[in-house]
Amino acid sequence: VSDGNRVELHVEGQEVTLVLKLLGLKAQRNIVAGRNVSGTVSEDLYDVDFYEALDEILHANGFCYREEGNFITVYTAEELAQGTRYE
Repeated sequence: VSDGNRVELHVEGQEVTLVLKLLGLKAQRNIVAGRNVSGTVSEDLYDVDFYEALDEILHANGFCYREEGNFITVYTAEELAQGTRYE
């Protein structure tokens, strides 16, 4: 993640929660993955902003997120549609 909040990311067959953790650490964002969020990610992203990277990582695996305050919480699409909230 550059000073301009641009992301370059190259991962192959990595657990999505690990990729989210890496993205959160580098972008200094609080990303919390729900208990049903799992799967692998293979992505090569060049010069995209944080939200573009997050959208691509999540939507490629059927996940969505909700941002509230300083937290980004990741859910399955079904959980988000049902209004699931993790406390």
